[in-house]
Amino acid sequence: MGKRKICIICDTEYQLLNALGLINNGFVKNSYIDFYIDEKIIDRYEKLVNELEMFWKVNQVIAFDARSADSMLQKITKFFSPTLYIKSRMKSSNIFCEYEEIYIAVPTHFSVSLIFMNKNAAIYYYEDGTASYTENLVNLIYSMLSKVIYRFFGNDLSRVYPQLMYVNNLDFCTNCMCKEVRQSRMIKSGDNEYVNRLNVIFKTNTELYMNKRIMYLTQPLWQYNTYSSSIKRIDEQIKQSILNLENLVIRKHPADKCIYDDVKYVVDTDSGLWELICEDAITNDSILIALYSTAQLVPYILYSKMPYIVFLYYLYSDLLSKNDIDNYDETVKVLKQKYTDVSKIVVVKTITELEDFLSKIV
Repeated sequence: MGKRKICIICDTEYQLLNALGLINNGFVKNSYIDFYIDEKIIDRYEKLVNELEMFWKVNQVIAFDARSADSMLQKITKFFSPTLYIKSRMKSSNIFCEYEEIYIAVPTHFSVSLIFMNKNAAIYYYEDGTASYTENLVNLIYSMLSKVIYRFFGNDLSRVYPQLMYVNNLDFCTNCMCKEVRQSRMIKSGDNEYVNRLNVIFKTNTELYMNKRIMYLTQPLWQYNTYSSSIKRIDEQIKQSILNLENLVIRKHPADKCIYDDVKYVVDTDSGLWELICEDAITNDSILIALYSTAQLVPYILYSKMPYIVFLYYLYSDLLSKNDIDNYDETVKVLKQKYTDVSKIVVVKTITELEDFLSKIV
């Protein structure tokens, strides 16, 4: 039996780690693998391409633009010409269009276009974060109008539903997008050789986090269309409650424009991948504070650790939609069912509640 011809599409570092986990766990063995990876990831990690081709025996790594907003022309071509859309997102014209299997984390327009170009390929999803555990990703991303336009041009989005999805923590998954869900750990406990290989690529450093109990995970609120001066004031009040805490590390989002320069706390702008940091630096006594982030759930999803988690999303209710808050509430509900001590999961609704909780636990 010959090798299967497959492709894996990665938009983010988190997706890349999960995709490498699929290979390491043997789910895509005996295959010619084309890896489509966002060009910014390739540019950031200089050893990535060589390691994929030499150690993981990937057939080829293909760079594409996963993050730029669609141009006016791309907004049109993505509906009626998948091939033109794919080419507009790539530096190379080297597209192989006879894949037997396609692995994606999110049905982006790029992923969907590649699926439409490969009419007979089997479709598999792998984990992108918390949404993979609870959401129908097709309905989450595509409006009814988009579905109708795709269908008008002969491409039905029902085609992009997976026959199988891989997640890190099967017990946490309530997703009903497909008939079968399997577990594929991004990192297996004790697999030191594999972890060392990842560290060669991603240069993870946990020193900043050692002996630190509190992690504040920032987010770029200015990117929301509903961002306003009132939201900015609330955000400043929240920071005042958090930034004076001892044993604090601020894990700064790459798009966060705020300046954190007080000597009272440590700021992490580039210690490597959070998913690798959590294995050694996060304990059951750690406190993870954020609006709402997959990063807060990573210690549980990947390592079955149960740190304190403080969700702030109700404080930003004017920034978020009702659907956002309902989705976050649903994830918190599922998480509480898994935690042995539900008091360690806190959803604060006022600044006073936040300050009261921190004063008791710190």
